Amino acid sequence: MKILGFALAGTTALIMTTAAADQNEAFLLQTGDNHSAQITQSGDKNKAGAATPTMTQDGENNQLVILQSGDRNKIGLEGGGVYQDNPYDNGSLMRIDITQSSDRNVVGSVMQSTDDQNEAGSGNSVDITQSGWGRNRVGYVKQIQSGTGNNQLDVRQSGWKDQLETVTQTSNVAAGTPNRITVRMNGISNGTGDLGFFASETGAESSTLRQGNINPASQGNSITLNVTGTGNDFGVTQNGNDNTVGTLNLGGTLNDLGILQTGDSNTVSMASVSGIANVIGVKQIGNINLASVSVSGTLNQFGVAQLGNSNEANVTVSGLNNGLAPSLWGTANWSGAALIVASANPLLDRGMVTQMGDYNLASLTVSGISNAFGLLQNGDSNAITGLQDGNYNQAAVAQTGNSNTANFAQVGNGNSLGISQ
Repeated sequence: MKILGFALAGTTALIMTTAAADQNEAFLLQTGDNHSAQITQSGDKNKAGAATPTMTQDGENNQLVILQSGDRNKIGLEGGGVYQDNPYDNGSLMRIDITQSSDRNVVGSVMQSTDDQNEAGSGNSVDITQSGWGRNRVGYVKQIQSGTGNNQLDVRQSGWKDQLETVTQTSNVAAGTPNRITVRMNGISNGTGDLGFFASETGAESSTLRQGNINPASQGNSITLNVTGTGNDFGVTQNGNDNTVGTLNLGGTLNDLGILQTGDSNTVSMASVSGIANVIGVKQIGNINLASVSVSGTLNQFGVAQLGNSNEANVTVSGLNNGLAPSLWGTANWSGAALIVASANPLLDRGMVTQMGDYNLASLTVSGISNAFGLLQNGDSNAITGLQDGNYNQAAVAQTGNSNTANFAQVGNGNSLGISQ
């Protein structure tokens, strides 16, 4: 069955093609100026639009290109069914380009709304490509920009059971700079599970990229995500302005990464995540915080929390079962001098590098097997530099107050450090 429904007004270029039979459906409404649409569907159970027939363009300079070929492809359908807007401050350069080929691909909604109050820098662009041999899915992309600023989204998925859920970008203040999300996913079953302990504790949502879900005036944030391997899960939430996670390279097998940034000009620099079953969480609440993290190995579990302004943390972890470092029986208990310090500082959490205050610096390098750490700085202008190189070491450093410095090195096996100022 083939159903084509459309109403046209204004300047329009339209090409609509359905071929190769089967249950193709397409719906479109265009009103306004300079619209263009091309929809091509071929074979099997393709749809475009829906949730009350839609796939709407209303505004200026809008473009829409949807291509589907074969198998159970769907676009729209969930609550909105594509939809572009722009009433009406001119300057709109909105564009949607979606390509799906073969197998069980779904996009599921997609929405753009631009009220170009300042015209210059206006935009919004979505480019989604999903291709064969997988159960790919995107699931709700929303971009709203009211004022100068470009939202951009670019997703490529190719593989087995890949998912990307819920992208939200807003730029509602005139001085905004572009929000950008770029995603590349390859491999098997990435982004399909729930985030583990430290990753979920950040507040990031599993398989979700969000910008501006708390503060609608969210601008200049940037996410670039490259996911490969098998069974890796991620979640990134950015609230505020000019936050960036750079390029996240998430590979290996069964690794979890959760990142939350709330505030302005926070940066997460993630060199790479590789290996097997590592769980990492990074939370930044405040302004101008920097967290640099590199992880490799197996079963490493830890988090970085920066609660304040202008804090810097550099953490490199490699080896087996470092950070939380539970025993074979699943317990994670301090002992020795580390136990004394941890017991006296309830805000110190095992497996966490925590900075509460401003202008704190923490640098930690860990390699070996089952090394446990928990660093806490509560105050301003404190500094910690630490090294763990060996097996079954424990370090619990707590600094409360201002301008404290702690340096430690554990080389060997079975050391318990302590330190509290």
